[in-house]
Amino acid sequence: MKRVLDFLQSRGGLTSLWRAFADEPVSIRRAWLFTLGSAALAVFLVQFVTGFALALAYAPTPDHAWESVKAIQTRLFAGGLVRGLHHWGASAMVVLAALHMARTFAFGAYRRPRELNWLVGLGLLVLVLGFGFTGYLLPWDQKAYWATVVGTNVPAALPFVGPAASRLMAGGPAVGAATLTRFYALHVVLLPLLAFALIGAHLLLLRRHSHAGPTTEPDPKEPFFPFQAARDGVVILAIILALFWLAARHPAPLERLADPTDTASVPRPEWYFLPLFQLLKYFKGPLEPIGTAVLPGLSMLLLALVPWLDRGASRRPRDRRLVLGAGVAAAALLLGLLYLGALDAPKAPRSGLDAGSEGPPDPRLLGGLAS
Repeated sequence: MKRVLDFLQSRGGLTSLWRAFADEPVSIRRAWLFTLGSAALAVFLVQFVTGFALALAYAPTPDHAWESVKAIQTRLFAGGLVRGLHHWGASAMVVLAALHMARTFAFGAYRRPRELNWLVGLGLLVLVLGFGFTGYLLPWDQKAYWATVVGTNVPAALPFVGPAASRLMAGGPAVGAATLTRFYALHVVLLPLLAFALIGAHLLLLRRHSHAGPTTEPDPKEPFFPFQAARDGVVILAIILALFWLAARHPAPLERLADPTDTASVPRPEWYFLPLFQLLKYFKGPLEPIGTAVLPGLSMLLLALVPWLDRGASRRPRDRRLVLGAGVAAAALLLGLLYLGALDAPKAPRSGLDAGSEGPPDPRLLGGLAS
C-alpha cells in the first residue's frame, strides 16, 4: 500500500492534494450550518446518478415518453425507487440550495473578497430551478404538459422579444415534440455541463478565499478532516435516508397521458414554482409582464448586487439590520406566495399508472405544429 501511495504522490501529487484538502482549517462555531453546501453537492450527485439510470430506459418522444416512464415505474427492477429518488431529490436540491444561500446571506459571507463566489452560487440556484423546469415535462403526462404550456407562455407577454422568446422555449408555436426534445437535451446535456462547471468554480473560489466563518469573534479553527467531514457525513446520510424513505413510501406521481386537446385541464406546477404562478393571478392583461418578468428579474438583480449594496465593515447582524430586514421581508413574501399558491392548487387526479395507454391525441398537436 505504501508503494502505491508513493507512486501516486510522485506521479500526481495526490497525497499532497489530499492533505491540503483534509487539513484545511474550518470554523468550530456554527459548524453544523456549514454542512448545507456539502449536502447540496451530495444530493446533486444523487440526481446525476439516478438521472443517468433513468435516461437509459427513457424515450424522449411524445408517442413513447409516457409509456417508457410507466415501464420504468412498474416493470424495471427498482425503477420506481430510482424515479422516486430523482423526484424527491429535485425538491431537496431546491431546499438545500435556498438554505445554503440564506445562510451565506445571514452571515454576510458575500462580502469582499467573496463577491464572485456569491454570483456563482446564485447561478447554481438558477440552474437548480432550470433542472426542475426542464425535467418537469419529461414524463409527458397531463400535469407536466399543461404546466409547461403555462411556463413557456410566461415570456410571451413581454413587449418586442416576448413572442420570440416563448417560441424559442417551446421550439414552435405550441408545446409538442420539439419542446420535449429541447427540454430533454437541456436537462441531460447542457444543464449538467453548466452545473459541473459552476460547482468546480464554486469549490475553487471557496478554497482560494476559505469559509467566512461566524460573524463574531472568537473563531477557533480545526482541520476539515475528520471533524467537519464527520458532520457533513452525518447530515448527508440523514438526507439520503430520508430520500429513500420518501421514494419508497410516496412514489413519484404519473398521471394519464398528456392530451393537448383537453383545455379543461388546470395547470399545476411543482411546489417551488407556485410563487411565480401565484403572481400571475395578481397581474393580468397589460400588467402581466410585471409578474412574469419585472418582479422576478428585479429580485434576481438585487440578489446579485447584494455584495455591492452591503458594504459595511462588520458582518455582525446588529450592524446589518437594514439588509437582514429586507432579506427577511423578501423571504416572508416568497413563503406567503408559496402558501397561497398551495391553497389554490387543485387536487391531483387518479394516477395514470392504473390505466393502460389511451393512445396519443392528434399527431399534429403532439408535434406542436397546430396553431
